[in-house]
Amino acid sequence: MAATAPADTPALLDLIRQSGVLPDATAADTLSAAASLPPDPVHAATALIRKGVLTQFQARMLLAGKTRGFRLGDYLIQDQIGKGGMGAVFLAVHQTLGRKVAIKVLPPVAAGDRVAQERFLREARTAAALDHPNIVKLFDVCKSGDVRYLVLEFVDGQTLEQAIQAGGISPSRAVGYVAQAAAGLQHAHEKGFIHRDIKPANLILTADGTVKILDMGLARPAGNSAGLTEQLDQGAVVGTADYVAPEQAMNMPGLDIRADIYSLGVTFYALITGRPPFSGSTASKLVQHQLKDAPSLSRLDKTFPPKLATVAARMMAKRPDDRYPTPADVILALQPWLTESPNLTAGVNQTEAARTRLSTRNLRASAADEPVRKKGVPGWVWAAVGGGALAVVLGGVTLFMLMKKDTNPTGVVSRPTTPAASPTDPDTPPTKPDGTAPSKPAPPPPPPVSWADGQVLYALDLSKQQPFEVDGTNMGMSGKTGAGDFPDGWSVKTWKAEDRAKGFADTTAGGPALGAKSVAGNAILFSPEIDFKTAQFVKLKFEYQSGASDKLCTVRVREMGATKTDNENLRPAAEWTKFEKVYDVAVFKNAVRVEFHNSDKGTDLRVRNFRLLATEKR
Repeated sequence: MAATAPADTPALLDLIRQSGVLPDATAADTLSAAASLPPDPVHAATALIRKGVLTQFQARMLLAGKTRGFRLGDYLIQDQIGKGGMGAVFLAVHQTLGRKVAIKVLPPVAAGDRVAQERFLREARTAAALDHPNIVKLFDVCKSGDVRYLVLEFVDGQTLEQAIQAGGISPSRAVGYVAQAAAGLQHAHEKGFIHRDIKPANLILTADGTVKILDMGLARPAGNSAGLTEQLDQGAVVGTADYVAPEQAMNMPGLDIRADIYSLGVTFYALITGRPPFSGSTASKLVQHQLKDAPSLSRLDKTFPPKLATVAARMMAKRPDDRYPTPADVILALQPWLTESPNLTAGVNQTEAARTRLSTRNLRASAADEPVRKKGVPGWVWAAVGGGALAVVLGGVTLFMLMKKDTNPTGVVSRPTTPAASPTDPDTPPTKPDGTAPSKPAPPPPPPVSWADGQVLYALDLSKQQPFEVDGTNMGMSGKTGAGDFPDGWSVKTWKAEDRAKGFADTTAGGPALGAKSVAGNAILFSPEIDFKTAQFVKLKFEYQSGASDKLCTVRVREMGATKTDNENLRPAAEWTKFEKVYDVAVFKNAVRVEFHNSDKGTDLRVRNFRLLATEKR
């Protein structure tokens, strides 16, 4: 029977009762207190979201008339945080303990497939055998009716793929992240497992700086090339083309931990440069992994330490025998560039190698013989190397590739990092010959004018705005004001085409608001282009709300047709917070656009009372 959307608020409340979406202990009291809700079900759902009774995911399902799937055993489903070929991943809360977990559910279509079930259980057995601070933990394997699911550690952080969306990170950070991942892989190696899908998207960085390995869906016992593994892989090569080891791409027998070391080396390269070393089609990437060396990091950037580039190159050697034999050897090779870190020490101490040659005393801060640069590879370098073409003819070879495409790794709530403003202050005066900085001249005083009397260059009118919610990669700019449409010129977009975001308008306390929310990747709310015209100074004013989050959002004023921007962090604000800033128009020669970057998945960024005021040019 097809689901029927609720026609009014009483129908919505009835669906809530049927769904069991509320905790048993508070359901009756919560619903009895809902008598004062607006009569329209969309507005009522919005009010319940604002009160913390429902999540956005729950409200969306209920408004679609769905009442099933909100509970699995003792767990209440809060949100869907990932989906791939191996199953969907949900954020859930234990009804009694209140603990947040990630639940990975076997797809219904695979429930009757013996091979799919065995692959699912193999992931559970592998995860259960591993207990390490740099690997996501498995809590339980459960079955509710016909639904099989894994209960995993919920990791509140961002993947390293999201951390490098704006470009490469500093080598000092990358070295620390790679060493932590290597500690986790060393533990897996000592337990007899290989991961087979190491990549930035499967490494998550927590708030305290710990790196954890995600998604054991492709893990298998090392050297196991026949029997069950062969049946589960069905003769295909598994992995990700950008990061797969040559022997893994050729489906060679006897695969061991050195395949993971190769993938970790490519991950190291991507962390530094912001992209994997090879581009093109899947087949082209596989050929390049087998026949072409990755560009040297020290050649791409002359400031990159050559000896550290040699470490990365050895990790990415084509022949397994030419790589480091174990992840512990990788950590030792990185030792001159490592700084003392409790996260790394904790990971190293939980390996067998720590009792022998991988002593944490060797991992304390030491002065490397070469400095480590702080910036990523310049964009002009990519323009130079990106123009080269690979011409390889590989006759008589057919490559079979079954690529795993999880949109979000297991147990992740993605929290994309807003690209930071340049650390260089363009107003900083040059240094004197004697090494001292000259005194910085005082900025000119603002013009003596009442901003209340200033010219209104633009004002966002939401008086007739109807609530709506849409998702995708490029939404808005419709020029309409009806339900489901953005105001004229406004839009929500994502950084990458494969990412998804939500754009919405809703009615909140004090009036309607326009907002954006991340689903997978960074969500950006764009204003229309605004011409400063003849103004000398302009003032940007708005109110915003970013939810109860500890992550910063950013408001960015960007000059159209230029790279000039002005960036200002927005502090977390559960309540409506006013923002005002004055800009000197001389800085911007063309029209501008205001961008709101939401760096926090699961937290809505709302904007209202948006205005740009101007003085007359003198």
